[in-house]
Amino acid sequence: MNSARVLPIAQPHARRRPQPLPYPDYPIERRIRSHAHDFQLTFAEEAATRIHERYDDALLAPARAGLLILGRNEQALKEPTDAVRALYPWKLEVGAACVRYQEGEVTREPMMLVTVNVARFHAEAVRADLASRTEQPVTVDFAYDRAMVKAKVRLARLLGYAQSLEGLSRDQAEAKVWLSEWVPVTESDRPEGPDGPEAA
Repeated sequence: MNSARVLPIAQPHARRRPQPLPYPDYPIERRIRSHAHDFQLTFAEEAATRIHERYDDALLAPARAGLLILGRNEQALKEPTDAVRALYPWKLEVGAACVRYQEGEVTREPMMLVTVNVARFHAEAVRADLASRTEQPVTVDFAYDRAMVKAKVRLARLLGYAQSLEGLSRDQAEAKVWLSEWVPVTESDRPEGPDGPEAA
């Protein structure tokens, strides 16, 4: 059985110059903390060691603040999060999905490619929703009773998109989301701080 990849995350230091973002192919993260452990790093290392599955689109990264789950997209966070919850079904604090940023002279944020395969009847609703999330063109290609909607959207504007798409398409759509590039951050997209934790 393959073991999960357990990767170190550099700890922040107030006086250091900004360091390159570790694992930049994983633009989204979730932090999980345990109220049953005295030290979050101990919990994080233990949890990462106990999870034996290898994930194609997510990494487990123990840190002093808790276990970080890094994902290639928001949906990639679900399976490892569920695995941690199964191992520790008590006193967990599961944080919301948060966008990762590349700090430096210019702060950068992830721009994602989105493709949605949807029933033709719902294509316009999906196109309009994506257009409201991006300044870039949204294209639609039709084939018989299906449509392929394509767009580039900043990841900060895609959080919770799977649930929105389910409502727009009556659960008749399949979306693929992956990293396109890192672009200069817009002030309207960068939150002041991480979202509050979601109770386990």
